Amino acid sequence: MSTDPALNSWIYHGNLDSGTAEIASVGCAANAVCVAAATTGTVFVTSRPSLTAPWEPSNIDDRPLSVVTCSVGHGCAVLDSSGRIFTSATPARGRWSAVPGAMPATAVSCAGDGFCMAATGSGEVLVNSGRTGARWEAEPIVKGNSVDVVSCPTISLCVAGDDGGHLLVTADPRGAASTWHVTWIDKGSWISGLSCPTTTLCVAADGVGHVLVSTDPAAPAPTWRVSEVDDGHTIWAVSCPSVKLCVAVDGEGGVLSATRPASGTAAWSRTLVDPGIVIWAVSCPDDGLCVASDEAGRILSSRAPSSSGPWHVAALGVPGIGAISCPVRQFCVAGDGEGGLLTSRDPVGSAAGWREVTADPGHWIAGISCPSTARCVATDNIGQVLVSQDPSAGTSIWLATPIDTSAVIWSVSCAKDSLCIAGDSAGRVLVGQAARSQFIRWLP
Repeated sequence: MSTDPALNSWIYHGNLDSGTAEIASVGCAANAVCVAAATTGTVFVTSRPSLTAPWEPSNIDDRPLSVVTCSVGHGCAVLDSSGRIFTSATPARGRWSAVPGAMPATAVSCAGDGFCMAATGSGEVLVNSGRTGARWEAEPIVKGNSVDVVSCPTISLCVAGDDGGHLLVTADPRGAASTWHVTWIDKGSWISGLSCPTTTLCVAADGVGHVLVSTDPAAPAPTWRVSEVDDGHTIWAVSCPSVKLCVAVDGEGGVLSATRPASGTAAWSRTLVDPGIVIWAVSCPDDGLCVASDEAGRILSSRAPSSSGPWHVAALGVPGIGAISCPVRQFCVAGDGEGGLLTSRDPVGSAAGWREVTADPGHWIAGISCPSTARCVATDNIGQVLVSQDPSAGTSIWLATPIDTSAVIWSVSCAKDSLCIAGDSAGRVLVGQAARSQFIRWLP
């Protein structure tokens, strides 16, 4: 035990159990209480951790304990090897109870205000408001629908769209499902593309050629203007690097652009750049470059995306490329239909400039977001998240974590290195907060 670990000043408390117990985890709420969880199902508690005071044992389970987490003034939570959660508001008194009705958990963490979350092996996240004994719940944002697109311009605003024409907005992405406000905007179609460059502009697109634009998405009741811009075609993706440019791509090989995207139908123009081919994705790092990908495994790029000029085409010889993210002009990451992740430091160049690694064999990449060149997050069709801190370095650099194994994670948007939002086919919005190379929690 140490009150100043940086100075290498530690106090040895001795063996807590003279038997065969192994201490699997220790959790402390500042200097008020510490709890050690043992493989014998026993917790050892001390209310004076900075002193060589005794640790009082309490046998709370007949299975090995694996994780303990505590918060000041709100008690502790313990997880056992079978996924059961035990909580106590007064651990020093030895009063522990199992959480009723909770699904088997794989991890648990409590914040300083008593808010706790636990992850399950099925991709759900259980949430507790901080009240000891309260039910831990996971719920979809829009039941029965698939959340297909998400965009987070800042860590205090995220917007999502589903296949029922709903737009979902939250000013508290880390909050519970109830913090998301749902508005049925597009009753005749689904939301297929979405980009919010700032808190004052969001542009969504749908399956029948409409764009839906809001200049007040963060308002309690945001207004959305619907304009027909693509004559019934499905607009599969949209990217707005600023309020002065939005570029969208459609299912017939068309590229649409607008320098005043909030000004209605007349502000948008369409150029046919990939005739008869579905362009799945587009990413524009700034107003002077856009890079798109299509179902034929080709990369399309333009240095003048607001004009009707030609787009450069590079055939990579891979299955359809359904996701792409370019955080800067000199770097793009794309994902294909066989788990390949492709990177290039010259995305407007030839196919030879793209390097592929099979990071997710047998699956297809559904979404990608790179908040910087030092971190990229991809999602796939079996509920996995793949994270890399050096995405151009090779296969081993991508860490795959199953977080939502009952659904497709269609899209992901990372506002910063520390916050990402993903949407799945079960109507859930998952929130990820990153620590080093992996996400430490996901919240539907």
